[in-house]
Amino acid sequence: MQSMWQNTTRLLFKYRIRLTFLIFIALLVWEFSGGVHLRRPFDPGDILGLIGGLLVVLGSLLRSWSAGVIHKNDILATTGPYAICRHPLYIGSLNMALGFLIIINEPVNFLVLALLIALVYVPKIRAEEEKLAGIYGESWNEFTRTTGIFFPKRFPPDVRMEWNAGQWLKNREHHGFILSMTILVILSWLARQG
Repeated sequence: MQSMWQNTTRLLFKYRIRLTFLIFIALLVWEFSGGVHLRRPFDPGDILGLIGGLLVVLGSLLRSWSAGVIHKNDILATTGPYAICRHPLYIGSLNMALGFLIIINEPVNFLVLALLIALVYVPKIRAEEEKLAGIYGESWNEFTRTTGIFFPKRFPPDVRMEWNAGQWLKNREHHGFILSMTILVILSWLARQG
């Protein structure tokens, strides 16, 4: 039984981004079949729509910044957004998800997001932290003493950019950036049609 649970957990961790995307698409289809009234992310008259759009854009930019800095499993990332918190990629994803949910404008979807975070992302973050502690040892321990999981313990005096387009491409974050911006534009267009 434990082996089956471990295999299921490993698959959830591995395909968490695809799973999140599929859940998001399923929510959109469900909402549109019920006649959802989308918020307008680029309309100054729709403050919540603007906030939703801003969260999507800022989340995408944070993910892009993080992906252009991190060298997964090679070097412990401690600069750029990683100088502020240990998991900026997840914060970027959370901002994007919240932004899209605000635009979709159906409060029950926030419960789906909360369940997804609790069942997939929190365990994944714990597993990543254990793995990183095993790989980087005392460097990781020092990093965790000075950097919070999601929120800064202190604001570092030097948050160097150190962003690299090649690394951003290698980490394939351009796919997520293009997809999220495309969905944002489509949702904006659909909101204007309704």
